[in-house]
This record gives sequence, structure tokens and C-alpha cells, in this order.
Amino acid sequence: PDNPMALMSGPTIANEVAEDKLTAIMAASRYPALLDVVEALFASDYFSVQRHSDPIGVELGGILKNIYAMAMGIVCDHPAYGQNFNGAFIHLALTEMRQLIVCLGGEASSAYGLSGLGDLITTALSSDSHNRHMGNLLAEGFTVEEIKARLPVLPEGYNSLYQALQLATLNKTAMPLAGLIQQRVEQQIDTDALMKGISQLLKC
Repeated sequence: PDNPMALMSGPTIANEVAEDKLTAIMAASRYPALLDVVEALFASDYFSVQRHSDPIGVELGGILKNIYAMAMGIVCDHPAYGQNFNGAFIHLALTEMRQLIVCLGGEASSAYGLSGLGDLITTALSSDSHNRHMGNLLAEGFTVEEIKARLPVLPEGYNSLYQALQLATLNKTAMPLAGLIQQRVEQQIDTDALMKGISQLLKC
């Protein structure tokens, strides 16, 4: 625990990084000298490393966005889904992410960086996103157990959903959108009810 630590998080679909597609990522640490090392190791013409001093906020942004990417996969074929939905949904998701980041000791501004807003946009809207793909399977009617049998690794958004809700309860902060997503994942509600629930949250 006393060793200097840095972490990297941001919108990085793996196959695009491998193909030298232009990518930017956040490197976060409380140790500037360590960030010098990370930047020297990873930065290239097509891979930008932005420095940040809030590892808690940066890490949480990279974790929490998977929850909402999974939900986007659930709703993207619903008749009420359209491009207008993307902005509204990302607004709701980002609000919840920011609140939990602050409760856990991170900076609110981190939610709007590459590992928060940037990663949320990329992961939620990309057809190459594993978490969005899990949402697609849920929308097709597969149960979580069936998805576990189909995929080599269960996307991280599933477990992150339950951890986030537990942390929200412990820290007395509300995550109503994540709560709706949990109900849909557990088949307590259908996608129609999920979309109506999201609509109600947008009126608050």
C-alpha cells in the first residue's frame, strides 16, 4: 500500500489500439515522477497519455461506465430508442457516476474526463464493447447464467453494478438509474418498463 501507484483508464477499445487508431487515455497518480515514467512508456503518435492527480476518480470512472454501457445494449433496439436518447441517457449516467465518485473521495471533475465521460461515450456506443454486447444478449432474452455459458468472460459491468449499488447504499447516495438496470438484468422488469423508468428520471 505504500508503494507509488499509477493507473490508466479511458476510452480504449482494444482492437482499435492494436490498429493504431487515434486514442487518448488518462494516467492518474499522486506521484508526478511516476507519471513521467508512464508517459514515456506508453505515449506515441497515436496514443496520447493525459496526466491526472486523482486516481480514485479516474479508476471509478473506468469501472462505473460499464454499468451504463450494458444498459445501452439492452435498449438500443427498443422502438423508443433514437439518437436523442443517447445524450439524455449519458447525462443521467454521468450524474450518478459523479455523485458516487465524490462520495468515495474522488474529484467531481474526474467524471468529465477521459475515464468518465469519454470512456462512457465510447463504451456505451461502440458495437465492439463487451458490456454493450452483454446488454444486447439480455435484450434478446438470455439470462445471466446463459450469458455466462456463452461468453468466455462475463463483462465487468455485471459485477460492477452490484458493487456500485452497495457502495451507494453505504454512502447514502441515490443511483436510481443503476437500480432500474439491476431490475432489468434480473428480469424483474422488461425493456419497456426500463425505458419508461428512464423517461421518469428525466423529468426529475
